[in-house]
Amino acid sequence: MQPLTLFGMTLEFSVFSLISLFCFIALVQKVLNSKYYIGDSYVRSVHGRLSFQRKDIRIDFVNIKGIEINASLYDRIFNIGTVLIGSSTGGGIYVSFEKVKNPGRIRNLIESQMQQRINQSS
Repeated sequence: MQPLTLFGMTLEFSVFSLISLFCFIALVQKVLNSKYYIGDSYVRSVHGRLSFQRKDIRIDFVNIKGIEINASLYDRIFNIGTVLIGSSTGGGIYVSFEKVKNPGRIRNLIESQMQQRINQSS
């Protein structure tokens, strides 16, 4: 065990407990770092909520070019995947919903919302 003095208090941590703490912090950061939205007329992803760099991308339904699902064998076993939503505005802009549960349902929800917008316009 390595003693650590912090604010006048001596604390002792084992290497295992420090590794466990860092893994826990990394997991919490990974889970809470991104947020995804499906609005009435747009999709939006916000990455970097707990990071120094933040990326906030929004694509209106009228500008969606395509929806792609990426899932490895492991992802398919646990029904998770990454949903990529491409924009027709150019520049390679896309919204990424990373490692979400039931990506097919999310794709269907977005397509349903898009269809409702088209029907309301008609």
